[in-house]
Amino acid sequence: MRLSEVGEFGLIARLARLIGGREGDASGIVLGIGDDAAAFRPAPGRLLIATADMLVEEVHFRRDWMSARDLGWKSLAVNLSDCAAMAAEPCFALACVALEKETAVATVEELYAGMQELATHFGVRLAGGDTVRARGGQVIAVTAIGDVAPEQMATRAGARPGDVLLVTSTLGDSAAGCAALQAGPAAVARVPEAVLQAHRRPWPRVAEARAAAVTGGLTALIDLSDGLASDVRHIGEESGVGAEIDAAAIPLSPACREAAACLGLDPLALALSGGEDYELLLAVAPHRVSDVRAAIAATGTSAVPIGRVVPQGFTLLQPDGTRCPLPGAGFQHFPT
Repeated sequence: MRLSEVGEFGLIARLARLIGGREGDASGIVLGIGDDAAAFRPAPGRLLIATADMLVEEVHFRRDWMSARDLGWKSLAVNLSDCAAMAAEPCFALACVALEKETAVATVEELYAGMQELATHFGVRLAGGDTVRARGGQVIAVTAIGDVAPEQMATRAGARPGDVLLVTSTLGDSAAGCAALQAGPAAVARVPEAVLQAHRRPWPRVAEARAAAVTGGLTALIDLSDGLASDVRHIGEESGVGAEIDAAAIPLSPACREAAACLGLDPLALALSGGEDYELLLAVAPHRVSDVRAAIAATGTSAVPIGRVVPQGFTLLQPDGTRCPLPGAGFQHFPT
């Protein structure tokens, strides 16, 4: 069955059965799908945060690179990662999709099933959105709403010289997976499945960010969507500081190293400029580093020091002890 056969309202009715209808729930939703807007009751004394991300076919994804379910998962994951970057708890999401009229209904249901799968992990309610016809290619735009205690909200501003920079887990895996997919089926068959999964199904570090924020040791926070070299500059720009990154300290997984070797790539370059890791980069007051690392470790995720905040400039400390300018920014939609 195609969308041209079931129609817009038939599709909405099917999706409402998949992700929940009008009823309220514990996430704060008072009214869900079925009206002109959803209704949400924020918790007393909390700040609301809102974030939106758009995934465009042939820019952010290709349908032959991942299943519809994986695409749905990733579409929501990138928004939940932005909630994590503010140390916020995601509450609900709105999904807007533009689809070709000959798209199979089962494909759309799988897309939403992927969103729902991840939403269930984080207690997030898919509360509505919009479906429209696209003339060519798919577009998925998700808006997520979360909340946070005012004193625990994290931002990119606030890092100070002397602060320690930490990252969660490992970097470069998603970029390695993307590079394999770009290289074609033969390359995909050679690289570890873990790097492909990292690209298709990133895991938002919501619990890790919340745990770090509760310690009171954070001074700045960002999720690594564009690459470490780019995102550390975002913290620097908003905080009015610079950074020095220790290349030897950047955590690289065995899967990333293996994939890079298969593809003839530098794993360090994948970590610095590849993007789409959706790990956290944290600036932490020096005397609180052990507290923050312990809090994150309690969630089951590692956090390792990879550098420090300096008054100005962005440098890379190389393994031989020499310093060079930090490589240029990662992915940009409108490069100059």
